[in-house]
Amino acid sequence: MTTSDAQPPADHLTTEPTPRRRGGGAVLVVVFLVAAIAATFAFAGGDDDEPTASDGGANDDASAAPAPPVGTRYVGVGHAVIAVPEEWSTNAHQCGTPTEPTALVDIGAICMMYVPYPADTDSVEVRPSYEGEEFTDWVPIQIGGLDALRSPDEEFEETLGADGAKGRAIYGASVYVPSENAVFRARSSNAQERVDALLDTVAVVEGYVAVPGFRVAEKPYLETLAELGLRADEVPGDRVDGLGSGTVTDVDPEPGTLVPPGATVRVGVAP
Repeated sequence: MTTSDAQPPADHLTTEPTPRRRGGGAVLVVVFLVAAIAATFAFAGGDDDEPTASDGGANDDASAAPAPPVGTRYVGVGHAVIAVPEEWSTNAHQCGTPTEPTALVDIGAICMMYVPYPADTDSVEVRPSYEGEEFTDWVPIQIGGLDALRSPDEEFEETLGADGAKGRAIYGASVYVPSENAVFRARSSNAQERVDALLDTVAVVEGYVAVPGFRVAEKPYLETLAELGLRADEVPGDRVDGLGSGTVTDVDPEPGTLVPPGATVRVGVAP
């Protein structure tokens, strides 16, 4: 994925620092936390190349999106985004559990096998909220003047081995942006501070929208694109066992990528 080097226009990004509470404490949501991410993360390498609907690579429209903090890239839902290290892969997981530092975006159905969270790993899951999902114990916060919610901090000891022995601690927390129906969940086997540094970059970008996911869809994908003001370019997709003709197999730019209004998304459709 290519990230624009241009700085974002000031009117595109909400940057107002706002109160944040962590559990019973105070929380500060800051959109551009460049120093925190640069200092906190030892970026892990990864190949984020994904099969796309065209060998031509990402749609050129995506390069017009606002630039994230240096050394990061944006992934999002609707107009809500989070900055993750450029070196992170996308969707490197086993049964929904990261296998390396990664952004999980539109991963679709997953197996139910328990997979321990790996050591020295940070990750972010980006998704729409589930139907009927409850946020009753989440703390109200503000992101650039918009209402949002933050979950209580998560901390538990990973179960290692068939004997049920406890191992490393896993930390986590989530932010929900109701106006965009977007949930961002950060997890880390390093420290809670790594989780906080990631969630502190959640922002709402005006004038741009994230390419929607297609693996778990409540309506036809082309209809979803049209509702977001995006155009579809249908192209032949890969033949995948078990998928019927007309099923969306891949999209380019990949889900979660910021694009401007009217951008074209190449949609691979199974023959």
